[in-house]
Amino acid sequence: MINGSQVYTLLLGHYSNHDQAKAALELLPQAIQQNGAFVRNFYEIEHTRSPQLKQLQ
Repeated sequence: MINGSQVYTLLLGHYSNHDQAKAALELLPQAIQQNGAFVRNFYEIEHTRSPQLKQLQ
């Protein structure tokens, strides 16, 4: 939950560094990029004020 809204995050891939992850993002279809896809470090996600991370399978 972020600001009272439920938010879903898709984690995709494991990259050695930020530049590799950004390059992979640029290979995604344009529609996904235009919807706001972004690269973020998992450490940053875990340490937000209210991450409430749950793994779905």
